[in-house]
Amino acid sequence: MSPTPLPESKHSQRIMALVVVPTMKNAYHHLKDFVAIQPSMGLMSIGASVETSSRTAVIIDGDAEELTFNQTAERIVVPQPDYVGATVMTATMNPTCNFFKALKARLPQAPAIVGGLLQTLP
Repeated sequence: MSPTPLPESKHSQRIMALVVVPTMKNAYHHLKDFVAIQPSMGLMSIGASVETSSRTAVIIDGDAEELTFNQTAERIVVPQPDYVGATVMTATMNPTCNFFKALKARLPQAPAIVGGLLQTLP
């Protein structure tokens, strides 16, 4: 059985935006004041896989860059990605859902791909 082909892209090369939705203030109450923000290893791994398949990955870390929801969305919209991916944890579920609802109005053609520990549990 052959895989289902992806829809045609408006780009000569597919672009996937991988985002860390800025939830540090909302979900963790300024946790960054007490701990270092580490790069998202999951998103970096996905980005590396995307790029080895002759596609482009754009990683935007809203928390590390201290971006607002709107600034993060603007950064995602600029390259006009074909897909937008994010990692979600229980504490960030609501803000992330709200973020993607607002982003969908700006990028209606780009499917959201969300993953994380919560989504992988049986």
